[in-house]
Amino acid sequence: WRAERIFGAHPHAANTRIMVTLSEELAGDVAGCRALIEAGADVARLNGAHGDASSWLELATAWRTAGAELGRAVPVQMDV
Repeated sequence: WRAERIFGAHPHAANTRIMVTLSEELAGDVAGCRALIEAGADVARLNGAHGDASSWLELATAWRTAGAELGRAVPVQMDV
């Protein structure tokens, strides 16, 4: 399956993944990202039209840290 190669093994029984757009307010907020993942989010989306490289890095780092704490592979997608 191409989706599994891109997103990793599916954590839910259904074939649906939930993508959330991270706002700049979550930059560095591991607890906030963890809450989204625990609520069912599978993939983070960063909007390249907002923020800058520093905030994008903080968002992606917080998201990946939260995923690691939960033992989940959580991809980050970015619109440019």
